[in-house]
Amino acid sequence: MTATRSRLRIAMLGTRGIPANYGGFETCVEEVAPRLAAMGHDVTVYCRVPPIDYLADVYQGVRLVKLPTIQNKYLDTVFHTSLAAAHAALHGYDAALVFGVGNSPQALALRLAGQPVVLNVDGLDWKRAKWPGPVKRLLRFAERLAGGAATRTLTDSRNVQNYYQDRYGVELDYIPYGASPAKPALNGELARFELEPGGYYLYVGRLEPENRVIDLVEAARKADISRPVVIVGDAPYSDEYIATLVERGAEHVTFTGAIYGDGYWELNHHAHAYVFPVASDGTHPALIEAMACGNPVLARGIPDNRAVGGDAVRYFDTVDELVELMEWVDRETDKPRQLGEAARRRAAIEFNWDRVTNEYLKLATAIRKPAAAQPEAGGAERQIVDRLETLVFDDPAAAGFITEDGGTPDELIQQIAIHGLGPLLGERVLRGELALPSELATFLVRQVENNRRRLNLLSNDLERVLAAFERDKLEALPLKGSALLLARPNEIGWRPMADLDMLVRHPVQQEVNLAYAHAGYCLPLNYSTGLSGLTWKHMHYEYCEYQWPEVTEPGEHPDHPRDIESHPRVVEMLRGIRWDITGWIANNLVEVHGRRIPDERAMTLHLAVHASISALDSHLRMVQIVDLARQLERTGPGPVLAAVWKSGPLEHARFVYPALALVARHCDDERLLRALDSLRPYLPPAMANWIEGASYYDLSWSTRHRHPVDEDAARWAVTLRERARLRLNAAFPLPRDLSGRYPGQGARAIAGWYPAYYRDKLLSGT
Repeated sequence: MTATRSRLRIAMLGTRGIPANYGGFETCVEEVAPRLAAMGHDVTVYCRVPPIDYLADVYQGVRLVKLPTIQNKYLDTVFHTSLAAAHAALHGYDAALVFGVGNSPQALALRLAGQPVVLNVDGLDWKRAKWPGPVKRLLRFAERLAGGAATRTLTDSRNVQNYYQDRYGVELDYIPYGASPAKPALNGELARFELEPGGYYLYVGRLEPENRVIDLVEAARKADISRPVVIVGDAPYSDEYIATLVERGAEHVTFTGAIYGDGYWELNHHAHAYVFPVASDGTHPALIEAMACGNPVLARGIPDNRAVGGDAVRYFDTVDELVELMEWVDRETDKPRQLGEAARRRAAIEFNWDRVTNEYLKLATAIRKPAAAQPEAGGAERQIVDRLETLVFDDPAAAGFITEDGGTPDELIQQIAIHGLGPLLGERVLRGELALPSELATFLVRQVENNRRRLNLLSNDLERVLAAFERDKLEALPLKGSALLLARPNEIGWRPMADLDMLVRHPVQQEVNLAYAHAGYCLPLNYSTGLSGLTWKHMHYEYCEYQWPEVTEPGEHPDHPRDIESHPRVVEMLRGIRWDITGWIANNLVEVHGRRIPDERAMTLHLAVHASISALDSHLRMVQIVDLARQLERTGPGPVLAAVWKSGPLEHARFVYPALALVARHCDDERLLRALDSLRPYLPPAMANWIEGASYYDLSWSTRHRHPVDEDAARWAVTLRERARLRLNAAFPLPRDLSGRYPGQGARAIAGWYPAYYRDKLLSGT
């Protein structure tokens, strides 16, 4: 199965971030980003620190990347957006949404880096009084650049759209702003300022000169009205202007400062009328939100305000005209109410956030890079794997056609062996759950009998190996299948086990700051009582410099293995990309039949980590997912989440998400679905996209050779530090690993440790 292309990876940058606590672009991002995430897309919002002080890394399903800024009126936006653009360029999003015309240079840089970009330009910023001459000239330059800086450029203003067409010959996309007002509840904000519902005139917005709030203050001083004027808002770097407003309006205006959330909506819903004196170009969110609350709205009659309000708003151009309108609203009853209802209807039709979100999604979909051509899956073999999955997880009645049009019996048996399903299916044949052709049924029953003999041999080998470690005063903890063999042997009668995994404590590992090393003991193919001279790890790593002190030649001391995971590749991986869960396991033990083994929590985490790595390495067998599914029935996903949150989700979510996602296909457990939703924002997006669309055929050992391997480990880093380290080590291989003890190839060798992690199939569109 090819990687899914319905899910998009979207970045939003150029704003202060979310939760919104400042202006219109921030509110737009807060409304659109969670809606996109709820649709199943991977959304990242870049936040400035300060002012964003939201502690969590995820907000309503949206991943937050928090980067520093310079708290300076002229450097704040350009500095932070440049950092965000550099970060986004390394992550290969399907679409980057950049907000603000002043950020057009950063949008151009992203586009030149190969990133599809949408630039959202607001009003004509260079006209605003708050900017000195040099800044205005830079903004004029950014405006001229905007039309060609991004893959697509959009605006939320018809007048700005016409301006770019007339002045630059550039056709901008148009996506309006939205409004979804909260319910008109009384939450105490009115009481705090001694206000009554319907008993005040309201303005909400930034207190900056171009917003002409001074005109509202003067109108409040002149108008013969029975209700006070309330001004809600603040602005950085405008202390002198705000002081002037407060001084002029001291006896006629209530200044509340900035108010957000429920308090903002409470004041908006219960105003007698909303006054909007703003004279700057662009679509202003506060105006639309006031309309959506059903307020009679009095707005300055500039073209952008008229485009928003249409016939549902009354307009003024001078202070005297505003005074007349305020007095009219104050004395009339029915006509202002009708005006407010017309405003509500217009906002609901023209400025709907769900509609706005769909428009953003269409634009992001239109600009993303096309998916690279994928290798096609094999026909007959793929059908067999799909039918095996059905047999194991879904519908036993489907077993009757498993050999029909699905390839030769040899291919079927090969896939049963690869996925370790022989004993599992055989047990179901013995219980009468599967009706299969006699030849196949006989083969599966024989698999059950062989596996029972194998488990007896394994049990004897396990006892002998553990006794040898005790004799030599080395601590060994059975893991995974070995622990299950000791604790619940009847539950794994169907498992095709051939190895004994343990954590082994050894002084050498302590010297390199690895308290435990993961050792693998593979039985010889004839399943005799002797241990293999070479483990599968030994063969995979080609060689290993370290040998246990007791071993000098193969077979001299058969109770001990020749090697453990002290190869430099493993040492580096445990310190770098890999998640070393050994300490977590060692702190969660129980005693069973006199042996200490991982408890249920540690077992769940261990199975999830190993199944995830196997899946990403195209070595997954269905039996591993069955293992994990049975374990999750005991514990739920809680132990996995606890370990991820404790260790840090940004680093470690990728080591459990693939397995949990595969189990979730066959498990009707709401807890598991919630766990996946909480983990997904922390994954490299292409990894999650692929695992959610992959079949067991794609993850089978038998198909691994069909896919080219990409050895660039840095592509799958989740932090800039990790990416930089891996790129550096790939360019300049370390002569020794970080411990300084074992010679090796360093990080370059690591790139091949789980190679399918990086194959071209996973990298489509990046």
